[in-house]
Amino acid sequence: MISHAKRNPWAAATLAALLGATPALGAPCLSADAVFKTGPKFSGYAVGREKAVRPAPVVLASREARQFRSMLREAAKAGPNFAGHYTIAGWGCGTSCLDWGVVDALTGKVAFDAKLRVLETPSSDWTNYGALTKSFAASGANAQSFDLLLFRRDSALLVMLGEPGEDETRDGVRYLHWTGTRFEQVKFVPATEICRAD
Repeated sequence: MISHAKRNPWAAATLAALLGATPALGAPCLSADAVFKTGPKFSGYAVGREKAVRPAPVVLASREARQFRSMLREAAKAGPNFAGHYTIAGWGCGTSCLDWGVVDALTGKVAFDAKLRVLETPSSDWTNYGALTKSFAASGANAQSFDLLLFRRDSALLVMLGEPGEDETRDGVRYLHWTGTRFEQVKFVPATEICRAD
């Protein structure tokens, strides 16, 4: 007798993906408040607020920097908003989609992380992520219009909400530490483990 999985490998792969994407039966989900309370804190990644009297001109060394030069320059003019002397610049790329980069206010160098940029949030997550945004804003996170990235000028911690690379299998809450050259993941909470808010 041939098993159903052998007869239909697509169905077996789909079932495996669904089972892997849902919490184990009986496993409690996390409320948005619990995600916020148990996650890394901005204060745990504190940095000094270096003073850049006049931000350096944005260096357009890469194709991406040249392509998004207007948004990068506009954000850089406002001065540092992240990790001491860096500026996170973000711009829309469609409905619930954010593209972004990091500008060093001291040197003007721009960094893009190909694995993390082009961040999307499915509409089914808006309520959950909205609750998280409010909690982070109450702890001093940015109040800018792009709520998918949460950060402070006095911290090297970046909290990311959604699907980096528009990859739904990566949907969740990421805590990232900026080293000055790249982001290192500190913690990840998959969206499937967060309770659905009504």
